[in-house]
Amino acid sequence: YTQIIQTEFTRILHLSQDKIAALPPGVTERVNDYFATATTISTKWAQLGLSFFIQFLSSFTVFMGNFAVAIILAFFLSMEINLWKGIARSKTPKTLKTAYLFLKNHVLKAISAFLKAQALLVGITFVLVFIGLLILQVDNALSLALVAALFDILPLLGVPVIFIPWAVYLFITGNTGLAVGLLIVMAVTVIVRQLAEPKITGNSIGVSSAYLMLSFAIISLSIFGLAGLILSPILIILLKELWQQGYLQQWIRFPTEEFDEPPFIVKIQEEEREATRRTQED
Repeated sequence: YTQIIQTEFTRILHLSQDKIAALPPGVTERVNDYFATATTISTKWAQLGLSFFIQFLSSFTVFMGNFAVAIILAFFLSMEINLWKGIARSKTPKTLKTAYLFLKNHVLKAISAFLKAQALLVGITFVLVFIGLLILQVDNALSLALVAALFDILPLLGVPVIFIPWAVYLFITGNTGLAVGLLIVMAVTVIVRQLAEPKITGNSIGVSSAYLMLSFAIISLSIFGLAGLILSPILIILLKELWQQGYLQQWIRFPTEEFDEPPFIVKIQEEEREATRRTQED
């Protein structure tokens, strides 16, 4: 078998040399250049892959070490949690306690209600789009409705970002009926959402005026950019709670002789005051 292998190898080598010698001038040089280029690129990729693998191993090792230390610290903290709670209650300044209770009982609660309202609006969008696509007999209606709902979460985007280019493409390709149907589904979804959003969102954050919410969103957008548009509901919740709890009245004072009723005056029901007082005492 060894002799057979040696004989075949010698035969293939001579055959290859004869074929290479029969090639036109310059072909061998170009093949060698291509081979050298491929070898250089492969070497670079191999070096990058090896360095990435080494960095990954080192990062993973550091992560596992930190994770183990965190588990140990969490274990000892859980054993002494009551001690640290007592220290935090006794050593924390009253101003920080008041700010913490204010954020916990008012701002975070309102933000949670706002997120639930947004989830409800996204659900409405999903149902409307899904039903419309089923009526139009569009393939993959469930997946498209989920994508439309995800885009509906993003500010300044929503359903039109998907439906308008889709409808334009269908008009160009001659599928006019489906294009018109998609535009109708989009219009119904947008109208229903715009009508429901002020009511649902307003009830969740305690601001029922759509004009006020839109105006605040525009102001926040002009000041903070796109981040302001995303943060505008949180900011308006914070200002509303500061106003209702009387903090703005304490921080900003107007001359009483200039107004029949001070701008920041607010009438809080006695039950709400009593509930707030009990919460702060607890």
